[in-house]
Amino acid sequence: MINVNTTLNGYALDGAGVKYGWLASKGRVNKAVEVLRRFERVNGTKIPQDAMDEFIVASQHTRSSDESLGALFRSGPLRRALLCMVLVYMGCAVLFDGLVRLSEGLGLNFFITFTLASATEIPSVTLLALILDRWGRRWLTCGPLTVAGVLTLIAAAVPKGAPQVSLCIAARFCVNMAYNAAIQWATELLPTSVRASGSSLVHVSGYVATVVSPYIVYSERVWAPLPLVLLGAVGLAAGACGVPLPETRGARLPRDVRDGERLARTAALCGKMEDDDGEEWNREKERALVT
Repeated sequence: MINVNTTLNGYALDGAGVKYGWLASKGRVNKAVEVLRRFERVNGTKIPQDAMDEFIVASQHTRSSDESLGALFRSGPLRRALLCMVLVYMGCAVLFDGLVRLSEGLGLNFFITFTLASATEIPSVTLLALILDRWGRRWLTCGPLTVAGVLTLIAAAVPKGAPQVSLCIAARFCVNMAYNAAIQWATELLPTSVRASGSSLVHVSGYVATVVSPYIVYSERVWAPLPLVLLGAVGLAAGACGVPLPETRGARLPRDVRDGERLARTAALCGKMEDDDGEEWNREKERALVT
């Protein structure tokens, strides 16, 4: 099946591909077609008719459906995917914020510990940018989260000072990777028509979750290693919540709720997309072109 977004983007001006995609997601198909025709005149090229037909058919689905955040919650597969992504992002936020707040109680100078932990951000993000499209979103979110959880649990069992600080800094490095990969993953999981509102919900959930991190740090009054044990458990739980989510690396991004459901249902656990709806898509294309 033709990846209509990729095909049409090849004929669009820089940054303009978002414009016609947004118009189509809002049901303004005629205006989107006008924008594409303008691309043809400016670029001196001709968009293949089959790609244009594919775009019109896909846009018809958006125009005939309820594309709102409410529709996202009414869809079973997307509701489960959104819930899992919210839990993953909340786990990243709590683990990140908790490690920052624990910098003072790890046995070394606060400024040295905080500086070393903060210095992990640029290397971790750089490494993520180099391997994200090679290893995929799922494993670069769940994997580092799980590793961070394990390192934090080990830190709870070692003496304070250099050993505990080293393990927490390594955990911070992993959390940085998971946090940024989750941001990319969340936007690719959600359909275009609800991507902005859905992504906002995920981000706000993460900020709300950080409310509990001061209490986790305060639990040190009950038992000294308890904050690290709780943060480690959060990391492991959040990593497990992300495993059922579909891998979006190399996948056609969903344009509407129906595409999102197809992505959530057909993405295997190993991350391979099963494109088994080609015949149904062709039949819908023929019906749309006749009308």
